[in-house]
Amino acid sequence: MRHRRPNSVRSGISFRDAKEEDFEFLFALHRSTMREYVAATWGSWDERDQRRRFGSPREARDGLRIIRFEGVDVGALRCRQRGVDTFLVSIEVLPKYQSKGIGSVVIEDLIEAGSRAGGGVELTVLKANERARRLYERLGFVTTSENDERHFMRIERTRS
Repeated sequence: MRHRRPNSVRSGISFRDAKEEDFEFLFALHRSTMREYVAATWGSWDERDQRRRFGSPREARDGLRIIRFEGVDVGALRCRQRGVDTFLVSIEVLPKYQSKGIGSVVIEDLIEAGSRAGGGVELTVLKANERARRLYERLGFVTTSENDERHFMRIERTRS
C-alpha cells in the first residue's frame, strides 16, 4: 500500500508552465540533480555536451512544468502521454528541497491521474541513481526491463 504525504506538503505544491526565460534555471537544476549520475554512467560530465543535449531555450521548455513549493521554483516535471499511459520523462527537484516529500507527492498525483484515465505510468532511471530507483519502488513501480545504463519501470493503474 502506498503512503500518502501529509496535506501540508501537498498544499504547498503548485505548477506553472516553463518559459524560455527559465532556461538557465532549468539547466542549473539539471546540472545539480544529474551531474553525479551522468558522470557515473558515462565517465564524466561534459558541460558543452550536456548543454547541447539539453537543447535551446525553446526546446528545453517544451512540455516542461516548473514545480513550485510555497511560491518558490524548486524543480521541473516533463511528462508525455502514450495513449492512456503517462511516460514520466523527467522529474528534478533542487537538492535543497529533496527529501521533503515534494517529488513523492508529484509522482503520487501522476499515478492517481493515470489510474483515473485507465492507464499506468512508465519511466526510466539511470542505474547509477539508486536513490531515485528506491523512491520509485516505494511508490509501487517495478522494473520491467533494463539495459546497461537504465532501469525501465512501470506502475499499473490501481484497481478500485
